[in-house]
Amino acid sequence: IFREAKEQFLSSLSANEVSTFSECTSGGQLLRDVEKFEAIVSNKNRFRGVLQKISKFSDSLGPYFEVIGIITQAHPEYACLIWGAARLVLQLSSNFTTFFEKLARTLERLALVFPQYEELASLFERKDENAPKPSQRLRSSVCAVYKDLFRFFQSVVLVFMKEDGSKKSSSRVVTGLFWKPFDERFKDILKQFNFHTQLVKDELQLATYQEAGKGWQHNAEEQKKEAEEAAKAREAAEHTRTMTDEMREMNETRYKVQSIKQWLRPPNFAEDFEKAKEVREDGTAEWLFDEPMFQAWMRSRGLASPGTCKGKFDSQALWIKGNPGYGKTVLAASVISQLGGSTSVFYFFFKAGNTTLSSRDAMYRAILAQILWSHKSDENLIDKFSFAISDISAGQSIASLHELTELMRICLRSIGECFIVLDGVDECEDSNALVKDLLQFTTALGLKIAMFSRPNVISLSDSMQELQLSIGKSTSGDIRRFLSGSLNMLVEDQLLPLGVDADVLIDHLATGADGMFLWARLMITYLNSLALTPKERTRTIMSVTFPDGLENMYGRIVKLICSRNRPEQQLAKWIIKWITFSQRQLTTHELQAWRSLDNGATDIECDDLPHFSKAIVMICGGLIEVGNIKQSAYIVGEPCLQFIHLTAREYFSRFEVSDKGDTCESLPTGVGLEARSHLEIAQSCLKYLTYHMPAQRLSERLSLYTISAKLNKDFPLSNYAASYWIDHLHKGLAESERLYKTSSSIPTLDLDSMMTALFRFLSQDLVLVSWIETSYIFYKVPAFESLQKCSDLIRSAIPKVRNLEQDISGLYEDLRDLSHYLEELDNAWSSQLFKSPGIIWEEVRAFTPCRLVGQSSSTKVNSLFIDNPTRQGLSTTHLCKISITSSDRSLVGVLSIWPSRLYQERIHNGKKTVPEQALLNEIYGICSDWIARYELWSVAYSPERTLDISIELAPDEIWLQIQHSLWKDVPREEKALWKLQFPLAISPNAHQFTILRTVYNLKSSAEVESMVIPLSFNDVVSRCWTPDIPKMTLGSKTSSYSRFGYNELYLYWFTFSTEGRHLFFMDMKAGTPPNLAVFGNSTPDALEWSLEGYTTTISYLRSDFLWNYNKVVFHPQWPVVALAIRGIAFAWPFQHSE
Repeated sequence: IFREAKEQFLSSLSANEVSTFSECTSGGQLLRDVEKFEAIVSNKNRFRGVLQKISKFSDSLGPYFEVIGIITQAHPEYACLIWGAARLVLQLSSNFTTFFEKLARTLERLALVFPQYEELASLFERKDENAPKPSQRLRSSVCAVYKDLFRFFQSVVLVFMKEDGSKKSSSRVVTGLFWKPFDERFKDILKQFNFHTQLVKDELQLATYQEAGKGWQHNAEEQKKEAEEAAKAREAAEHTRTMTDEMREMNETRYKVQSIKQWLRPPNFAEDFEKAKEVREDGTAEWLFDEPMFQAWMRSRGLASPGTCKGKFDSQALWIKGNPGYGKTVLAASVISQLGGSTSVFYFFFKAGNTTLSSRDAMYRAILAQILWSHKSDENLIDKFSFAISDISAGQSIASLHELTELMRICLRSIGECFIVLDGVDECEDSNALVKDLLQFTTALGLKIAMFSRPNVISLSDSMQELQLSIGKSTSGDIRRFLSGSLNMLVEDQLLPLGVDADVLIDHLATGADGMFLWARLMITYLNSLALTPKERTRTIMSVTFPDGLENMYGRIVKLICSRNRPEQQLAKWIIKWITFSQRQLTTHELQAWRSLDNGATDIECDDLPHFSKAIVMICGGLIEVGNIKQSAYIVGEPCLQFIHLTAREYFSRFEVSDKGDTCESLPTGVGLEARSHLEIAQSCLKYLTYHMPAQRLSERLSLYTISAKLNKDFPLSNYAASYWIDHLHKGLAESERLYKTSSSIPTLDLDSMMTALFRFLSQDLVLVSWIETSYIFYKVPAFESLQKCSDLIRSAIPKVRNLEQDISGLYEDLRDLSHYLEELDNAWSSQLFKSPGIIWEEVRAFTPCRLVGQSSSTKVNSLFIDNPTRQGLSTTHLCKISITSSDRSLVGVLSIWPSRLYQERIHNGKKTVPEQALLNEIYGICSDWIARYELWSVAYSPERTLDISIELAPDEIWLQIQHSLWKDVPREEKALWKLQFPLAISPNAHQFTILRTVYNLKSSAEVESMVIPLSFNDVVSRCWTPDIPKMTLGSKTSSYSRFGYNELYLYWFTFSTEGRHLFFMDMKAGTPPNLAVFGNSTPDALEWSLEGYTTTISYLRSDFLWNYNKVVFHPQWPVVALAIRGIAFAWPFQHSE
C-alpha cells in the first residue's frame, strides 16, 4: 500500500520534477532544507511565520511515523518518502509568495486535525507481554492516512505543476469519485482525518479495557463490543455520506465556479474587441501576417533562449508600435481573429480615462476569466483557481493584485502554448509595472505576447531585444483599399462628380493619410457631409498634397461644424466641452438632460430633441460616436456618446471651438479653457441640485438598486451632479490658481456666478441633506477632502485671480464646516448610510447636528450618558459598546467594555501604532484590569438610570480572546492599526447579556450570576477553547504576522432569540466551514443553558462571506433559526442533526 501511494504520487509529476524528487530523512531535515529556499533566504522576517507552520505540521507527523515503524517492523524509508513529498510541494510553491503562505496555512490546518498518535506509539513500544498489539482496523487506518497524505500532496503538485510541453494524464488517487475542486477535496481529506482521529480514540479505549484486569473483563468486553459497533456504524455512516453527498457536491462544484468568477470580478473586456472586428475592412491587415517579424514570432517556442539578457524580451514577445490613428486596435483585433482558430488566445484592450479598463489588475481579471472559461473542463486548472480562493483574507471578497499576478504566472505555466494580445499598452495607468510583470510571465513555456502601443512606452523600448515592428506606412495598401471602396460609394451617391479620376483622388488622400487609418476614416466622414457640394469635395481632396496630420484633420472638421447654423454650432461646442472634461462617461439620457438644463429649461425634458444621438453624430462631423457605458454604477451598458478616438479628446483639451463674433474656428486654447469648462460644469451641477432635485427624503422602503434606478429615471442628472460637482469645482479653482501663477494674461472666468451658485446651494439646508442622501444612494462618499481644498483655494487664491463683487469669507467658512461635517459622517455613519441613506433626514441630523444642515425637529435626543467609570489603571475610553431597547420599550440596556490603560496606550490609542515585537514582549500584561459596565435605564417617561454595575473580567478570558482575534488591518505593514473583536449580546428583556462566552443574569437584588457557555460540541470548536493556550511572551520564535494576520482569526457571535430562551452561536475560522449552534434555557431568568443542536452543513460557504452576515432570526413558534449571509438566506431546524 505504501509503495502504491508513492508510485501514484510520482506518476503525477513531470519528468523534471521526478528527477528532483528525493527522500528526506526527517522533519528536522525538511525544515533545514526549506530554510535554504531562495525565497526564505531573501526575506527571513516575512517567512518566519511560514516556517513555524511547517514546523507544526512536521511535529504532528512524528508520532505517526513511530506507529508506522512499529506496524511495518522498521521501514524508515516510508517516512522519508512523505518528508520528500512535503519538501517538493513546498519547493514548487516557494516561487509564488502568496501561494507559499497559503500552503503553509493549509499544512497548519492539517496539523490541527491530524490524529494524535503519541499515546498509541507509547503503548505499542512497550516490551511486556501484556502490551497491546495494533488491530487490523488500526493498520488499515494508518495506511489510509498515508494514502491521504500523498493524495493531498498530489493535489498541491497539480496546482503548481509546470508543463514541459507534452500533455499527460493526471492520475487520481481515488478513482470513481466525482471530481471536485481543490478546497472541496481538501475538506474531504479533513473529514477523513477526523474519522481516523476518532478511530485512534477508540483504539486507545480498547487498549485501556484490555489492561483493566479480570475483574473488569465482562464490562470491558461489553464496552469493547460497543466501541467496535460504534466504529462500524461510523464507517457505514461515512460510506452513506459519500454516496448521498454526490448531488450536493455537484451543486457545490457549480457554486465554486461561480465563486471564482465573483472573486475575479472581470470588467466588460469583449466590447472593444467586437467593435474593432466590425470596423475592419475585408482584406485588410493581411500585410501584418506576411511580415517576417510576425512569422518569426509565430514560429518561436514561446520560451526565452539561453542568450537572452535578463530583463529583456526574446522572440516570444512582439511589439507593434505606431503613432495615434495608425489602426493599432483594429490590427490587434485582426491578430486575435487570426490566431483564434488554432490555440488559446487571450486578450485585453486598455482604454485611458476608463477606470475599469486602464489598470493592469483589470487586465489580469479579464485574462484569468478567459482562461477559466476556455479551460472550464480542465480539472487541474480549476484546481489552481480553487486553491487561490481557498484561504482568502477575511473580509476580502475579490482577488488582490498580488494574488492575480501570481495566479496568472501559475496558470500560464500549465496551459501549454497560448497567446496574449494586449492593445493600448501606453494607455495602462502603470505601464512600467505591467511590462515588468509581462517579463515574468514569459518564463512560462509556450507563452507568446503581442503588444500594441504608441512608440513612447519607455519600459517597452528598454526591454524589447528583438521583435519591434513599426507600423509606419505598412497600412498604405489597406488605406488605399478602404479609400477606393469609399470613393466609389461617394460617386454612386452623386456626392462626387461623375467621371472623376478616382485613382488621382485616392493618391491625394493616401498621401494625406500617410499611414494613418484614422485620418482616412475621418476624411471620408467629412466628405460625406451634406454641407459640401461635389466640387467642394473634389477641391478638398485635391488640396491635400502633403501628409496632413490629425490636427489638420480635426481642424477641417471644426470648420465643417462652423459652417452649420448657429444652433448646431452651439450644440456641437457644448457636447465637445462636456465629453472632453466630464469625470466619467455620460449616457445620452444624461447629456440630453444637461443640454435642456443649460438652455434654461425649468422642467428637464429628455425628448425635446428627437433622435438626439443621431443628431449629435451628424453635427459633429464624425468626431463623436455612440458607445456603451462601462464604468459607472447602476448605468453600465446604457448608450453613451464618446469621441471616436483618444486623440480627439487630447486635441480638444488643447483647442476649442471659438465662435466669437461672426467667426467660428478651431483655435489654440491659450489660457483658461480647462478652468472655465470645469467651473461651468460645476455650476450646472449645483444649479441642478439646488433647483431641480426635490428637497425632501428620496429613499423609502425599497432596495438601493430600485431607488437608484428610479432616481436615474426621474432625475437623470442626479447621479452625476451629486457625485462630481466637488471634483469639477476643485479642478476649476486649482487650474485658475495655476494660471494666475504661471500665465501673464489672466483668463476671463465668470467666478462671480460660480460663487453665487455656491452661496445659494449652501444656504439651503434641505437641499444639502437631499444631496448627501443622493450621494449615498449612488454609493458615493462625498469628496470632503477635495471640498476642503476648495475652501482653502477660495480663501487664499481666488481673490488674487479676480476682484469679486461679493464677500467670500462666509463661503470659505461654509465649505470648511461642510467638509468637516462630511468627514464626520463618513467616520461615524457611512456603513449605516450606505444601507439606508434616508436616515440622514432624522437619526443622523438628530445625533450629529451641523449648522448647515439643521437639526431634525421630529426626533428628540435624550442623552443616556452620565459619566465614565473612574478607576486606576483603567482606559479613558471604552473598547466597544452595545445597547438594546427592551421588548416592551420601557428599558434600555447599555453594555460597554473598558480595557486596561496599558491596552489603550499600546494598542487602542487613536492613530498611534505599536511595533509588533514591542507589543509581543508585553502582550499578556495588558489582559489585567479589564471591566465590563452594564447600565439599565428606565425610558418609559424621562430617562433614569436604575442600575449601574461593573464586572471584573478574567485576564485568561481576555488573553484567550486576544489569541482569537487581535489582528492588524494591514498585516504586512509594521505600523498598521490593531483591531480586536469582542463579542457582546443583550437579551430582549435587557436582563441577560453575554460577554465573550459567558452569560450573565441580573437578579432582583441587582446581583449578577454568570455561566460559561459549553463550547465543546465538536472537536474543531473545542480546540479553539483549550484553556492551556501558551502565553505569548518574547521572541524571535513568534511571528506577529503569522499570529496576528487576519487569516489566523477565530471570530464568533452570539444572538438571543426574541423571547430570550435561546442563544444562537456562529463562529468563523479561515478555510473551515462555520459552526452553528443553538443553546436553550429551560428556566426563564435563570442560568441553565444547554446545547439543543449544532451543524456545519453550510460548508460550501467560504469563511470570508461571514463578514457580511447581517441578520439572525428565530421563528416565534418552531425550533427554526434563519440567517442571511451575503444575500443567501438559510433556514435551519436546529433540533435536527443537520
